[in-house]
Amino acid sequence: MKKLLGIVVLGLLFSGNAYAVKYKSIFNFYIDIPEEYYLSSSLSPEKILEYSPNEEDRKELIAFSQRSTGLDIEVIFTKEKMLKQYKNIGGATAENIGILEIKNLKWDKDWKKNCNTMKKVNEIVSKQLKEPRRSFNCEYSPHGIAGQEFKNSSIFYQYIDPNAKNKMHSFFMFRHPVSKKIIEIGLNCEKNCKEMGPVFQNMIGLITLNNYK
Repeated sequence: MKKLLGIVVLGLLFSGNAYAVKYKSIFNFYIDIPEEYYLSSSLSPEKILEYSPNEEDRKELIAFSQRSTGLDIEVIFTKEKMLKQYKNIGGATAENIGILEIKNLKWDKDWKKNCNTMKKVNEIVSKQLKEPRRSFNCEYSPHGIAGQEFKNSSIFYQYIDPNAKNKMHSFFMFRHPVSKKIIEIGLNCEKNCKEMGPVFQNMIGLITLNNYK
């Protein structure tokens, strides 16, 4: 399990991909992701047609995109694995990067208090699992929007869940400087952690409020 944490941590330290495509999130900020990845809320019949001529698959993926957006959830996955990810989304084998709003959470200016809150949440959930989560870690994560650090005590935390098919879970949590909503961007992975870790880190490091670099 510690090896999984190490893979993601190493991935967070290095960035070797070209981030050529900028997408606007439904939460009103922009992210940069490699051109071989898609943001679920941006799916269209034309884009899906690029990878699959199957009409049934296209209809299912469009329906998935609409449902996710309606639930205020976004998912990032590769074009190559798009259908596989869709089939498993919400299931035990999905590896993806997700974006969602965390509601009913009291945010504090002190990042240590935010970490303590997530630690307590983790402990409560762990007690309900067959095996408790392990290796929980939380720290201050001063990423910036448009070159300025968040003035909201953004945090990065992770843990290992031995009960899940994808045991490695990493999260970046921040308060949107305009909407004041609490946004969480999470990576759930196992086999593809080495590939997805740098994508995740570069994405959260290049968040902007406009569509300019």
